[in-house]
Amino acid sequence: MSWADLQARQQAAVYAALGEDADWTRGENPAVPVRVILRDEDRVVGLSVDNAVLLRVRESELADPAKHDTVELADGRSFELIARPLLDRKRNWVCEAKPI
Repeated sequence: MSWADLQARQQAAVYAALGEDADWTRGENPAVPVRVILRDEDRVVGLSVDNAVLLRVRESELADPAKHDTVELADGRSFELIARPLLDRKRNWVCEAKPI
């Protein structure tokens, strides 16, 4: 098994355990079902500046997220991306978002 295969299996396990089902929408396009990991921004930087959160989604599920995309979690909470998403070394999009 290659290193890429091992890394993909590890990421699949992480998203299965920590991820939440969501629908990702851009404009009038149909929603794309994804698994996202939601983290409160204040837990990341140590203090709360606003109500922003970080969403992580695998590149294999979503090729090109963009500012102003919307994400609706299965529990009904919705978020709008407020910054340009960044792709980390594990091929996960890290997206700053705010509740809508």
